[in-house]
Amino acid sequence: MQKPAPQTLLALWLALQNSQVRLTKAENQALEKITHHLKQHKESANAIEKELMAVIKSNANLSQAFEQEQTKIDDTNSWIIDRLITHLQSEISLGEGNKNQAPVEAEQKANFPEKEVDDEAFALACALVDELKLGWEEEWQTAAILEVI
Repeated sequence: MQKPAPQTLLALWLALQNSQVRLTKAENQALEKITHHLKQHKESANAIEKELMAVIKSNANLSQAFEQEQTKIDDTNSWIIDRLITHLQSEISLGEGNKNQAPVEAEQKANFPEKEVDDEAFALACALVDELKLGWEEEWQTAAILEVI
């Protein structure tokens, strides 16, 4: 399954931070050419992904680091989606008659201070996914924005 271009680029950038990854002159030049093209034509990011993946797969250390970073990104996306589903289910179970929940929320925060920290982390994660455009569909993005507000 092909990943959205921002996720691939993020995984590549993170993989290049790995001290075990060394690029040959040809690989470096190929990546420079690709990034130069992407900088000028951001809309073609998905189309150029095959060329990018060919460079990544040609270097064993880069390929391994890239796969590890992609897994971390996928795990983060999965965690965010799980959190969104949990929060959506909570909202749905409240029903229309229980929209005023300020007293309940204050009591929950007093009883469960870690929930506030968890919510802050969730808000930060949502903001990062939004900022990095990691391939969210509009409904997830809207749900995350509504949850943060």
